[in-house]
Amino acid sequence: MSGRLKSSDDASEAVLFEGILRRSRDLPAPRMAKVTVVVALLCYVGITTLNVLGAGVEGPALAAALFCLAAVFGLQLLHSRAGAKQAPRRAGR
Repeated sequence: MSGRLKSSDDASEAVLFEGILRRSRDLPAPRMAKVTVVVALLCYVGITTLNVLGAGVEGPALAAALFCLAAVFGLQLLHSRAGAKQAPRRAGR
């Protein structure tokens, strides 16, 4: 048998691959990856919040720093979500 697949083999492999992708959504690895990303980002937010508070920032500057930190957290979650590569170019910016 040659290294080249027949078109019927290509179609059956495509169906098999689609079935594997469908089942992989229920596997623990993608869920664990999501949990890991959220926990890592929350640790980053916590450490940065402690650094801002330890620097003695007060008043409007504190509010601005925390707002910016929340915005960065939200943008990073959007950037890290599944399917982010398939987002339209405008949304990616």
